[in-house]
Amino acid sequence: MSKKFEVATVKRSDAEGKGGRLGPPGRGSISIVNLPLRNIIIQSFRTQRTMVFGGPDWIGDERYDIVGKGPDPTVGNPEGWGMMRSLCEDRFRLNYNFTNRRIPSCDLRS
Repeated sequence: MSKKFEVATVKRSDAEGKGGRLGPPGRGSISIVNLPLRNIIIQSFRTQRTMVFGGPDWIGDERYDIVGKGPDPTVGNPEGWGMMRSLCEDRFRLNYNFTNRRIPSCDLRS
């Protein structure tokens, strides 16, 4: 079982405009301002946008502010992102699975 944030706030962002900020997890905490949930999920899995699909439209439209503080200030990036995934599971009922898919290769010789 992965660690979880000891205290976390999740709320819809009041900020207008498209700008957002994601402070990567460090010292057991995280700070996210004005980002769509889809972007947060992409970052928490440390993957590319093209690798995350599905879900309702609102995960790409509605923006959130998230602050999380964990019990251990020595937690670094990988475990911090795991804590973020746990928070998404708890607060947004995130369900996910991993599948293997063949991605068409491109010929870089041309």
